[in-house]
Amino acid sequence: MTDRQERAPCSICGELPERLVANTGRDERFPDAVYRLRHFDLDSDFDLARCPECDAWFEWEDERAFTGSGNNDEARLRRLAPETAAALRKLVDNKFEPGEEARLLAIASAGVLDSVARAVRRRISR
Repeated sequence: MTDRQERAPCSICGELPERLVANTGRDERFPDAVYRLRHFDLDSDFDLARCPECDAWFEWEDERAFTGSGNNDEARLRRLAPETAAALRKLVDNKFEPGEEARLLAIASAGVLDSVARAVRRRISR
């Protein structure tokens, strides 16, 4: 876990650090606040989450260890940078100007996993 950056107080995600890792293969869990975030259900292995109170955005990844026992499986949560979150917000909410999509996709893609960026592209092209 890393130290929190300066941000507005939030009763849901305000105490969450920039990055969290839980060894789900050994029954570790995230703090309860993580389960109050709104997920987009992009995929079973990765997703985006949004705080319903302050609109902070997070990237979630499920890393399965294919070692047989599964006891090294991890889930990761990372708070997204404000510029990445702003681009994703416009894309996912479909609130961008004509001709702005490519620039927003470039900003968003630079700040998230490739798999998340591809899923967002698929989602907005529907």
